[in-house]
Amino acid sequence: MPERRVLGGNRRDPRSELTSICAILYYCITSKAPIDLLGPDGKAPHRRIGYSIKEKLGASPAIARLEAFFDKGFYQNIDDRFQSIPEITSRLEGVSNPAAKETTEDPKLIASRVEKLLLKHNRNVQLAEYKKISGQLIAALESELSTLGSLQPYSIHGISLVLSGLSPAEMHAAGVENTLAAWGAILGIRDNPHKVTFVYSLIVKETQCGVFHLMFKHMHDPKNAHLIGVVVEKTVICNWEPIFWYDGLVAPDWTSVRADFKACVVEGMKIIEHDIMSGPTG
Repeated sequence: MPERRVLGGNRRDPRSELTSICAILYYCITSKAPIDLLGPDGKAPHRRIGYSIKEKLGASPAIARLEAFFDKGFYQNIDDRFQSIPEITSRLEGVSNPAAKETTEDPKLIASRVEKLLLKHNRNVQLAEYKKISGQLIAALESELSTLGSLQPYSIHGISLVLSGLSPAEMHAAGVENTLAAWGAILGIRDNPHKVTFVYSLIVKETQCGVFHLMFKHMHDPKNAHLIGVVVEKTVICNWEPIFWYDGLVAPDWTSVRADFKACVVEGMKIIEHDIMSGPTG
């Protein structure tokens, strides 16, 4: 120890014996004698490569506390080391029975595990996740609408629907629980009463989500053409039917929905053409 090697040092300082106690404990853990309190690398024995307690004990939760204990026990300056037996025993108690709580489990893993449990058992959480994906349906339909470009003399515009879908009776019969999203488009010709409307609805049935569509033609009263919603005649062309189903937690490829919408537009254009040829336009 430094105080015993320095000329004029106190070779009988009882605090040196406390350092020896730390050295014995270090030897019990590593099977290596500490020799010098400060090695050529500037490190204390318990932190030297090949001699460290971390290499000996591995990933023990007590490593940091033990290293702090030996940091104190192996200081070069004796005034900075342990000054009494009670101080040593108190620190050792803190190593074996720390007041601070510790964990070896990653909180992110716990959060991920609980999230999966909620997705499996909590219906509200499931529906919220399904809802996130549902916005992609509307985006896909609006994107397809924009790619159609000009269809003169036809015009077509999309409409956002807050509530639309199967009727309560139809939902009950199909075992459908909820409507997540709905979107529609109206096809027509300016100053002509013949119109065709397309409606798409995303519904939930247990863990599956389904895209349904509805298509109907209607005529507006020519005398009240400026009044939206004044319908003289309405005929369902295609009642609610599913386009496809998908796992509610996995975003699907919306290609088939886009293709269905384009096909419906073409069919609607032909229907209006036929109705114009078959009767007066007013």
